[in-house]
Amino acid sequence: GRRGRSRGDLIRQRTQAQFVGRRAQLSLFAENLAKDPESEGDPAEFLFHARGVGGVGKSTLLRQWQETARRAGAVTAVVDENDVHDVQQALAELARQLAEQGGPLKEFDRAVEQFRREQEAVVSEPVAAEGEASVSSRVV
Repeated sequence: GRRGRSRGDLIRQRTQAQFVGRRAQLSLFAENLAKDPESEGDPAEFLFHARGVGGVGKSTLLRQWQETARRAGAVTAVVDENDVHDVQQALAELARQLAEQGGPLKEFDRAVEQFRREQEAVVSEPVAAEGEASVSSRVV
């Protein structure tokens, strides 16, 4: 019955029941969560993204994905392209959100720092004068 359920729980249940048109994306996401991330035959995806014109339900879909993932014990992070100005900011925001949920992520933090250093190195490299050949490569 209704007893013991908060008004918020009831509102969430009604909202989920009215969420239509995204069943395929929700199913794909749920199936992915059940996969073994280390499987070589059919590995799980680690990144899902949604894009499109405003008002088509992307934010609602992302909230549904987050709720599904958290129920499965996964940590999640969301970055809106309107809130960050470059890859470095996006990575820093992802690291912050993930750390809030799952503790420190040393490998991820190291990778973000390495990316930052390499970006700085690329920006500080001198530009070849017009007509001069220049080859630059970097292993990442």
